Amino acid sequence: MAEQVIDYVLNLKRPLFLFVDATGSIIKNNFDIIDKRIFVYAAVVAGSTDYSPLDVTSFISSKHGVKDVSIFAEYLADTMRRLSTKKVVVDKIETDFSLVLMQSFCRAFNGCKLSIYLNQTFKEIHGKNTKTCLVILHVCSSHLIKTIKKQINSHIADEDAKKLALNAINQLIHSTSLEDAAEIVERLYVLFGCEYRHANFAIYCNYLKDETNETEEINACDAETRCKISEKDVHDDTKKESPFYEYFQTIKNDCDRKGGFSENQNIFYTPKFMNYAFDFLLPYYSTWSGAMLKQFNMLRDSNAPVENYWKIEKQYILNNRKNIQLERYIKIKEEITMQRLRERKFSLQTTRVLKKRKEANNENHKELFPEETWEKKRNLDVLIAI
Repeated sequence: MAEQVIDYVLNLKRPLFLFVDATGSIIKNNFDIIDKRIFVYAAVVAGSTDYSPLDVTSFISSKHGVKDVSIFAEYLADTMRRLSTKKVVVDKIETDFSLVLMQSFCRAFNGCKLSIYLNQTFKEIHGKNTKTCLVILHVCSSHLIKTIKKQINSHIADEDAKKLALNAINQLIHSTSLEDAAEIVERLYVLFGCEYRHANFAIYCNYLKDETNETEEINACDAETRCKISEKDVHDDTKKESPFYEYFQTIKNDCDRKGGFSENQNIFYTPKFMNYAFDFLLPYYSTWSGAMLKQFNMLRDSNAPVENYWKIEKQYILNNRKNIQLERYIKIKEEITMQRLRERKFSLQTTRVLKKRKEANNENHKELFPEETWEKKRNLDVLIAI
């Protein structure tokens, strides 16, 4: 079944994007046998006004480390390469900010660790590489903002400071060059990373106030709470080898060396948030910013297709049922996937789509050709003069 779907997907119009995510609470877990939560991983292609998102392949596991998820990613990548003649089988893979997912899919589709991918993208952004055959890894902006917003709310108390920090993150997400990112990071560090007030403090505040970006759909993602996957090993190895980590650390050190600080305390000083930004966020700059998207002429996407896929599956197919037996879930999954594949192959629309289209056509018909209405005849007393 999976090969039929993959073969169909490979013949779609390029560029080809995959959207990857995982969800829990669907499959019943027997904790006497398995002491960890079971997750369902899925890689989907986006839907349209006529078709719902299509599940290319799925993976069910109670283990969520890189070795485990790599089995799923490598099976998908190997099958796509076997059925395709193209060197790059997928143009971009969109995920949430999960280092396990990024590491696993980077190994499978690019044949290298995430740290090597970051080094290659650093050269691409600097223009030192001719465009290499890379599958672009990109983090969904909506997921990223929600993740960072939690950090901002937990570390920063002042409401105005929260807005400035979030505006700075928005600007970083939309930056398309390291030069632009360096300016934003310098402002961010002066406002939140320096213990004493800088001479340009007010100027940098105005920069961030004036450049507020409201394009991100912060609440567009599924709000389901997922258990935290341990990613410390991946992060420790990758951060040390990331050229972006060194690049932004240099900007931070240059800012300290330039001086320009007064004796007044900085009311926005938040070292914990700055440690998070420099140690965990900025080392992966090329995976969540617009720099690589600009380099390869790609548009920014969110992970909405796979979130929509989970919503349809949970609400309309499973009728909000949880803790389903594994065998039953696999059977339902197989039937639905083949049904969606037939819909696309033979240009069939789902009942829900047809119903909406029929309702829309009826509304348009009523507007163009309104029904004639006749009032009841009034009884008139006619007086006849004799």
